[in-house]
Amino acid sequence: MANIPKNHCYVCTLTKEQIALLKETLCAASCELKAAPYCEFKTEYHEASIAAYSSGKLVVQGKGTGDFVEFLLEPQILKEDAFAGMIA
Repeated sequence: MANIPKNHCYVCTLTKEQIALLKETLCAASCELKAAPYCEFKTEYHEASIAAYSSGKLVVQGKGTGDFVEFLLEPQILKEDAFAGMIA
C-alpha cells in the first residue's frame, strides 16, 4: 500500500451488493448507522467518517481513512488493493 496521508479522503463507487455487505460488516462491528439526505447510511469507524450515497459513491475521510481502506474495505468489500498505483 502507498503511504497515505493521515487526513486523506478516499472516494470510490460501490455496487448495491457491496453497499449492503459494507453495511452488514459495519453493523457487526457495532457501528451506529445514521440516516442522512441522499445517503444509504453514514457512520464513523476508528477515526474515519464514512458516507455511502444512494448513487453508489462511498466517501471515507479522516485520520483513519488509510486503515479503513486497507484493512476493511479492500479485503472484505472490494476484494482488491484499491490504493495500488496511487501516488503519495
